[in-house]
Amino acid sequence: MNPVIKVNSVEKEYKHFHLGPIDFEVEKGTVVAVVGANGSGKSTLFKTLMGLAQPDNGYVQLFGLEEQKQVVDVKNRIGFAGSGLYHAFSQLTVNKLAEFVSHWYTTLEKDYYEHLLNRYEINGKEKFANCSLGTQKKVEFVLAMAHRPQLLLLDEPSANVDMLSQRRMREDLKSFMEQEENSIVISTYIQDEVKQMCDYICILDDGKIKGFFEKDEIRHLWARLWISSLPDQLKNDPRIWKVEEHPLQVITNQLPDIEEELLKCQVDIIRIKRLELDDIMEYMFIFNKKTTNTSGVLLKGDDCNHKNKVKQN
Repeated sequence: MNPVIKVNSVEKEYKHFHLGPIDFEVEKGTVVAVVGANGSGKSTLFKTLMGLAQPDNGYVQLFGLEEQKQVVDVKNRIGFAGSGLYHAFSQLTVNKLAEFVSHWYTTLEKDYYEHLLNRYEINGKEKFANCSLGTQKKVEFVLAMAHRPQLLLLDEPSANVDMLSQRRMREDLKSFMEQEENSIVISTYIQDEVKQMCDYICILDDGKIKGFFEKDEIRHLWARLWISSLPDQLKNDPRIWKVEEHPLQVITNQLPDIEEELLKCQVDIIRIKRLELDDIMEYMFIFNKKTTNTSGVLLKGDDCNHKNKVKQN
């Protein structure tokens, strides 16, 4: 089966930033969260996926097609929100903007568009420029959804959006994923979006992929253990991310292996608590020299890009 997205050795160079090389694939029917700090390259990656920025090296394939050769077909199957896509047309009303966008998205459904406007309490007669930042985000989301695409590329779609609309977005995205052929790639800071919707997590830092994880697997592997003692052979073990005293605790990204070794050393494990996803991601960003793929292999630095490529292919 062809992946819905294939990114092969993509690089994009700016004056003060370099993206890549990036390698990964997204299978149909999955949701991938791209997470990273400000300036990590998320928006650049999304622009490259959408064809708004052309890579200096490598290529992006969508639906098994080379985008530049199948522009109309590919664009009709993608919904994109974010990266200031509509700022150049901000003097248009929301309805006029939708009319303009319908030239790109030729399958835009007017009835569904009107339904989404009402659902998100958007005034179609208001100029886009006069909308609040949150409303502009909601307009972008509506225009990404209204032509019923098969792939959504969403760059922080709920940033600055009110809590009720955030919940409705999650509901609509879950409904969208009820179609087995549909897929989503989303960048987000909101943990509930990652926890409730995503199958995989892609960690992006300084323009490079530091890890590509199955969400449920990563939560199975990361844990805090309260222990009676720490054997010497484990004190500098890369699978031990942090040691705390009083009482003695360790944080690991390889729970089954560390648990087995501690028991072999006759160490009492007093308590085990699996980490929440936001805690795991915080550790990854703080100690980004370490990261783990879904198979539990420790990866360091640029090795992640190679491993992602091998794993996904």
